[in-house]
Amino acid sequence: MMAAFQATRIRILAVAVLAAGVVAPAAAQPPDAPRSFTVEEIDNGWIVGPDFRITEVDDEVSTVAGVYGGYLIDRRLLVGAGAYWLEGDRTDLRYFGPLIEWSTKTGGRFDLALRALVGVGSATRDADFGDIFDTEVVDVPARFGRRFGRGFGRGFGRGFGRGFGRYYDEVVVAEPHISLLTRVTDWLGVNAGVGYRATSGDFAPGNSLDGASFSIGVRFGPS
Repeated sequence: MMAAFQATRIRILAVAVLAAGVVAPAAAQPPDAPRSFTVEEIDNGWIVGPDFRITEVDDEVSTVAGVYGGYLIDRRLLVGAGAYWLEGDRTDLRYFGPLIEWSTKTGGRFDLALRALVGVGSATRDADFGDIFDTEVVDVPARFGRRFGRGFGRGFGRGFGRGFGRYYDEVVVAEPHISLLTRVTDWLGVNAGVGYRATSGDFAPGNSLDGASFSIGVRFGPS
């Protein structure tokens, strides 16, 4: 009987040791790490920016004022429109159209941006009678010619105002632009850059409206 009791104790001890060997490694494993995910906010929003450019039109250094704006997607792609106008001593120019801009989005204080505008506009220029018809200049008061041409609009302006010192034409404009954007705050940026204005043709009396420009402006909105 004593032998049977000892044999039972040995079996129980063996089972206990075996169970401990199975449970110990499982208990030693670290608990599963909590699963985590990151939510990244995409910065979209409307922006608007006044823009000022120094350029040369008809052998004159002139200042072009303008404004552009649109919807910015992920602080990288801007889809919008722009309008610019020039009031020169001899030449007036106005144009507008859709634009698109792509920026590098470095995440730092500076970004490089590529922008392009394609649009339509109009230009008017003071011209002597001889500049247009290649004849001797006729002494006709330019003031009368401007009022006459403007008063009767484009059709009469071309026919009559042309001889009295005012020439009008419509143009198609394509303007690529590259700029450096400096972030001042999350909603204010300053940009400076260079561009080139290409028009549909030469302005009849005088030089072309094409030309390079230097620009500086500010931008309100996510930047």
